[in-house]
Amino acid sequence: MYTTSKKWESFEPQKLPGVEIYGAKEIAQVFGIGLSTVTLCMTNKNSYNKILVQKVRKFAEEVGYKQRNAKYWENFEPQKLPGVEVYTAADIAKIFGISEGYVWNIMGGIKTCSVPLREKVLQFAQSVGYDGKTSCCTQGAKLRGFSSMEQRDEHLRKLRAMGYSNAEIAKLSGYGYYHMFELLGPQPKEITQKSRARAGKIRSMKAQDRKAAAAEMKCKQEIVEANAKVEEYHAALDKLTALDEELAQLKMKYLSAKAETKKLRKAIPKCATVPIRELNQQIPMGIEH
Repeated sequence: MYTTSKKWESFEPQKLPGVEIYGAKEIAQVFGIGLSTVTLCMTNKNSYNKILVQKVRKFAEEVGYKQRNAKYWENFEPQKLPGVEVYTAADIAKIFGISEGYVWNIMGGIKTCSVPLREKVLQFAQSVGYDGKTSCCTQGAKLRGFSSMEQRDEHLRKLRAMGYSNAEIAKLSGYGYYHMFELLGPQPKEITQKSRARAGKIRSMKAQDRKAAAAEMKCKQEIVEANAKVEEYHAALDKLTALDEELAQLKMKYLSAKAETKKLRKAIPKCATVPIRELNQQIPMGIEH
C-alpha cells in the first residue's frame, strides 16, 4: 500500500475492468486505501497527505463520482432508462449509481444509508412496479432473448421436465436464482434429493481427490529428499576419491624421501661427532614399503 507522498507522486490510478459506476468502494480499491480515507480525501480533511488527496479527487472527477450526502440525494431526480419496461434491482442500482446490494438492502428495510436515498429508491421502485421480492418487478421478467413470455415459460418447463434444478435452470436461461421461485415455484423434492445426493458424492470425490493429491505430493517430496541424499552421498564420494588420489601422491613422495634419507644416512662417515638421529621406522597409516 502506498503511504508516503513520494510514492503517491509516481502512482497512476487505473480504471477497474468492467466497472462503469464508481463509488467510494471502487475508488478505494483502485488506490488500495480504506473507505474512510476516500471520504477524508473527498471532504478535504486528509491533511497528512495532500498528494493523495489531489490524486483521489482528480480520479473521482474523471469517473463521475460525487460525494453523495443527504443533501445530494434530496436534490437527486432518478430518470428511467430508455427502452426499459421491466426494471430489475441492477437497473435501479444503475440509475442511482449505487450497488445492487444497496438496492436489496433498501427494499428489505435494512437502514444502511441516508433517509433521502432510501426514500428516493423506494419511491422510484414503486413507480416502476418493483417490489424487491425478486430480481425483477412482479409485472414480469425480462425476456432474456425469448420472443415472448409464453416461449420463455415453455422453455423453463421443458428444462424442469428434464430434471434440471432451479439453480441450473436459472443459469441456463439467464435469470437470477430467486426469480425461479416466481416463474416455476419450488423445485420438486425428487430433484432436491437427487441434487443433495449428487452434491454428497461430489464432496466425497473431492475429499478422495484431495487425499490422493496429498499422498502424491508426499511421495514426490520423499523422492526429492531421497534424491538429495544421493547427491549428498555422491559429493562425499567425490571428496573421498580426491583424498585417495592425494594420499597416493603423498605415498610416492614419502617412499622417495625415505629412500633418499637412508642413502644419506649410509653416506655419513664414522668419524662424525654430532649425535645422529636415527630414521623412524614407523610407517604412516596407508603407506606401505
